[in-house]
Amino acid sequence: MGETLSITAADGHSFNGYFAAPDDRRGPSVLILQEIFGVNRHIRAVCDRFAEEGYFALAPDLFARLEAGVELEYDDGGRDRGISLARRLNLDLALEDIRAALTAVRVLPGASGKAGVVGFCFGGRFAYLTAARTDVEAAVCYYGGGIENHAAEARAIRCPIMMHWGAEDAKKLLDEKLPTNEWIPGWKR
Repeated sequence: MGETLSITAADGHSFNGYFAAPDDRRGPSVLILQEIFGVNRHIRAVCDRFAEEGYFALAPDLFARLEAGVELEYDDGGRDRGISLARRLNLDLALEDIRAALTAVRVLPGASGKAGVVGFCFGGRFAYLTAARTDVEAAVCYYGGGIENHAAEARAIRCPIMMHWGAEDAKKLLDEKLPTNEWIPGWKR
């Protein structure tokens, strides 16, 4: 269903993303931000599902500055390699790549110009930071690891944001690391 879309960041860095369009080639856009496993078959399937629902969906390759085209399995080896890549990734450059991907998906023929972002785990943190540092219209973070290290950036968020964690995973994070009622006005658990 999808295809490869070439993207160029402000600093000239070129990278690819997996792109899926709705059948009628009209609608809003959404960035799908990868887990540590790269833009793998799962992330491509998520893009395809968003396209089936009427969205232009783009999953930028956030590891491309380190190694383009990373696709890891959901096993110990994939997890270890993904963690290694994530630790080496320059956060600010990755956010510049996300900004470029947002621009690219907003200006496609038939796109409405509005875009949201959905991120999973590693990508969940980047969805949160995208909400804080860009003009994205909405953000959704699924089990966003590392968000607690950027709590101060919540005050810059001007769009609706939704965060999801599993009940057992969330207890320690929400109770001990994220004093959300203090840093996100109107936060409700």
